[in-house]
Amino acid sequence: MLAITNQFGDGGLKKRYLAAPSEDMAEMDLLEAIADESVERMPDRFKQGVQARRDGFLQTDRLSDAAVDREEWG
Repeated sequence: MLAITNQFGDGGLKKRYLAAPSEDMAEMDLLEAIADESVERMPDRFKQGVQARRDGFLQTDRLSDAAVDREEWG
């Protein structure tokens, strides 16, 4: 959500949220749908890089809701 807001602004994020099919979706499914919608709106030459960035944000452990173990991070 942060990456999309940074790229498209608050209004752009709202448009992507409203364009994503959200009824009865799990939170992660909704986030993925919003990310996919944002990639679709990009020019073809940027899609691969934008998709990789969105996937990185969605898959990183550093942005999870799980408790953080600072010793594990080094």
